Amino acid sequence: MLIKFAETPEEIHQIAALNQRYQKAGLSADYIKEQGFVSWSYPASLLEQMHALCPSVIAVKEGKVVAYALVAVREAASFHQELKLLLEKIEPLALNGKAIGDHSFYMMGQLCVDESCRGLALPDKMYAFHQEQLKDRYDYMITTISLQNTRSIRVHERSGFETIHEIHDHFGNWVVVVKEF
Repeated sequence: MLIKFAETPEEIHQIAALNQRYQKAGLSADYIKEQGFVSWSYPASLLEQMHALCPSVIAVKEGKVVAYALVAVREAASFHQELKLLLEKIEPLALNGKAIGDHSFYMMGQLCVDESCRGLALPDKMYAFHQEQLKDRYDYMITTISLQNTRSIRVHERSGFETIHEIHDHFGNWVVVVKEF
């Protein structure tokens, strides 16, 4: 298994396909409860814009993207409307005595691991890669997780994220989690 930044158009298209496969709307209630889901849709065109600012981390097995951890830098809010709305909601929240927006951070836009590769600690490995590659630019990696996605909450806790807030928006109820570099 190779953990690396996404580099090619084909890898970006494979991320988009993986994203579509695990959308909440297409999964059964039992699957959602046991295996989790992804909330936001990431078409290849949006991923290409995001990757132009900072590439995302992927896990590749036998030439195929089997997992991703998207990097959503704050500048992407200029073209990523949902990110813009999310940042407006979380930047005023407190983190270590000051507003999140006053810290050096990026959003971990979404994590997804193909069902065939779960149980291999890929989130831990991808987040370690995130930290190693981006620690000189950022102090924190922040993400939000649906309260319905209990599997993802457990995975992030195991990977060293700390829950700092709960928020509510037009998509539902979320925890805001942070990993300090």
